[in-house]
Amino acid sequence: MTIPKELLSSIFAIITFSRPEVLFFTSAILIPIIVHLFNLRRIKKVKFSNTALLRRVKEESSAKRKPKELLILACRILAILCFVVAFAQPIFKDSNEEASLGDTVLLYLDNSPSMAYSFGSESLFDQATSYAQTITTSYPEQSPFYFIENNYSNSIYTEFTAESLGELLTEVNISNVGRNIGEVLNRSQANEFAGDFYLVSDFSDFSESDRLLNDTLNQYYLVPTSVSERENIYIDTVYLENTFLSGSFANSLKIELKSINSSVTESNAKIFFDDQLAGTVLISFDNNGFGNGVYEIPQNQEGLESIRLEIEDASFLMDNTYYLSINSLSTTNVVEVYGDSSTGYVSSLFRANEFFSFERADVGNLNNELIQVADIVIINGVSEFSNQLYNTINQHVENGGTVVVIPSPTNRADDFAGFDIDVVLDTKEVGQLASPDFNNPFFEGVFAEANTDLNMPDATTAFRLMNAEYALLNFKNGRPFLGKVADTGNVFFFSSPFNEDLTGFPNHALFVPVMYKLALGSKSSFAKLYHFTDDQLINFPLANASGNGVFHLKNDELEFTPDQRVVGSNLIMEIPKDVVRAGTFKVYRQDEEIGSISFNLPKSESLVDNDVQDRLRELAASADHIHLIEANDPSEFKATMEASLVGLALWRWAIALALLFLFVEIILIRYL
Repeated sequence: MTIPKELLSSIFAIITFSRPEVLFFTSAILIPIIVHLFNLRRIKKVKFSNTALLRRVKEESSAKRKPKELLILACRILAILCFVVAFAQPIFKDSNEEASLGDTVLLYLDNSPSMAYSFGSESLFDQATSYAQTITTSYPEQSPFYFIENNYSNSIYTEFTAESLGELLTEVNISNVGRNIGEVLNRSQANEFAGDFYLVSDFSDFSESDRLLNDTLNQYYLVPTSVSERENIYIDTVYLENTFLSGSFANSLKIELKSINSSVTESNAKIFFDDQLAGTVLISFDNNGFGNGVYEIPQNQEGLESIRLEIEDASFLMDNTYYLSINSLSTTNVVEVYGDSSTGYVSSLFRANEFFSFERADVGNLNNELIQVADIVIINGVSEFSNQLYNTINQHVENGGTVVVIPSPTNRADDFAGFDIDVVLDTKEVGQLASPDFNNPFFEGVFAEANTDLNMPDATTAFRLMNAEYALLNFKNGRPFLGKVADTGNVFFFSSPFNEDLTGFPNHALFVPVMYKLALGSKSSFAKLYHFTDDQLINFPLANASGNGVFHLKNDELEFTPDQRVVGSNLIMEIPKDVVRAGTFKVYRQDEEIGSISFNLPKSESLVDNDVQDRLRELAASADHIHLIEANDPSEFKATMEASLVGLALWRWAIALALLFLFVEIILIRYL
């Protein structure tokens, strides 16, 4: 019968020696052997009268002495061998693990919010801290240690001893900052570390893990925290049905929840405006774990700058709160660039509306500053385009502005190339527009109900947009009437001029909401309901484009001044992820409050991946310098470390055996 290889590898283990050079002293066993041989060659003459009796006594004595001397010799040899082996410091290790302790250690302890997940009376962070303590005690006291945690509270150049690092670990707490593997590697590379690198984490963010494969200077030890089956309910996304709170359009706050491995079929979401409970929404989950709810925002609701959502979920308390900010809609700056053939529809639409600040700019006398501070620029029926217009509009688009191009009947196809708009002259046939796509978010809130029999206007197919990213309105033949230009930012193009003899669109009921949506969307595209704490750049719209003064963020617990710059009418801030916390912050220019920004924990902290162990095994199996240490609790982790990496020190057993053999030798000499 053949013994399986897997069984052999689990039965047999290897013994290594910390000081193998000492094994050369095993030659000392020659000393008792030489002594034994000289004793055999010694001859002693004894005279005795009765030789027959002497012969019988001698034979009996030889029969007893020979095995006794051999036993004494064996005890001396074994005692010497055990002493030599003890000084060579033998270590018993699992034969499946070829890695061994290095000279330098870097320990990363994940203290991200997801580590607050509790099972019983212990959290993942408690388990990870115990693992980290075991790692520090597994190395010799003189070994240098380096340490990383998510707040980067200590310098990567700070060297610790096993004792000092163990004391520091008792002071580390859960942080609001999450890090992926790539960020941790960037931190370690600051001091060009090379040695044993331990990553103790729940590995909720597995991004950039492939970078471990390319770094062969380190021995990587992946130490995942372990829970048999994790579950969670979290807020996946929240958004407004309409991107603005003005006019007669209906508006609702839409809430989407996600349930992972949870048996809960429904959950309540509480909505607070400025810390005042406004209502609840009961959300039911489908078979895929998705739940949707809608909260109708009352007209003239106060406290929109500070909204808080809370859901009921006892399994994972760290992500049950979500923060939102709906800033008061400031006036949208609309600039119309007009020429001799421009129609008056755009001017009539925006001039008398209090939600818009409307200006007209003659194409022959452009005001560059006026265009740069605009939220949306509408190029309406301009026949000739100057280089100044091209440059000014392109700069406006690069700064995040929106541009809508309405062609003139006399335009050539190549007139729009300066805006990276690829068009060709079309058939100039009159065709009817197709009904809008009611599933397109652009039209949400525009129609009370979807009506595919909507009476649509006619338009002339003057131009065909070739590089359309998508179309908001189409002809019935499928060609775009109003399309977004691909790869150019927020640039939109109408395929027909707005002359009455070419299209009836400006006189159609759809004209007003479409143009308002384009204009208000240019403003609200920056006014996001929330950001994540790991967002590096944030655009915040300024009602007053003046960049004078320093902007800072403040709430009841924290105040900080991010790196910032003003581009056009937008404040661009670089948010330090190790400083910002989940919550709503007021934005101040000096002492003047100008709005609010809300931050939430990144979604990666809420995701529960019960397959992470399998992915870690695949990663460890793909490279010899990556090792996976799996355990269910701290005691098992300690035993695994000793068996597979540290090894069980056998020198005490070797000394005990040596003393035992010496004791047996004494017994043999004295009593036999």
